Amino acid sequence: METKTKKPDLRVKKTKRLIHNAVATLMKEKEISSITVKEVAEMADINRKTFYNYYANVGQVVSEIEDKVVEALDSTMRDIDLRMVMHNPSGVFQKLIEVMNRNPEISSCLMEMNSNVSLVTKIADEIKARAGEHYIGQVSISRERLDLILEYEFNGMFSAFRKWFNSDRSLSLEEISHDISLIAIQGFGGFVKG
Repeated sequence: METKTKKPDLRVKKTKRLIHNAVATLMKEKEISSITVKEVAEMADINRKTFYNYYANVGQVVSEIEDKVVEALDSTMRDIDLRMVMHNPSGVFQKLIEVMNRNPEISSCLMEMNSNVSLVTKIADEIKARAGEHYIGQVSISRERLDLILEYEFNGMFSAFRKWFNSDRSLSLEEISHDISLIAIQGFGGFVKG
């Protein structure tokens, strides 16, 4: 007997998109913890029961949105040479901006929120995991030490990107990429005049 692969229901996709957009709009006005399901349902023009058919709470919606951004970033980063990220992170930053531009309202909300570091953490974790797999055979330190070093490097890198993203962007992406790579390679001493 032949089984048919089930295509996602267009109504489900549309409803989820309405919920995502409603949450993104509300995130511009208030903290995630203050957003109620009732507000999301009203803004999405659905009833609360419909919301609960897909999500347990607003946090689950935000997490799904973040996961989609990370998934999209991961698929666009397959051609990035991880060896070069420490020397020049601009390729990763360009890819991140490209992914965010696909759904700018939602992505920028997630990046702009001062209290929401979850997206940045998910992005950094994804790249750290890939970098760890790449570097483990090339370094003479334990995996535990490598993980600590990558934690420091990539969390700092993406926190700096987030700060730049939320700024007036008077510095170019190339300038911040240069500064971040200098710190990654030489530490803060790379800026100290000798």
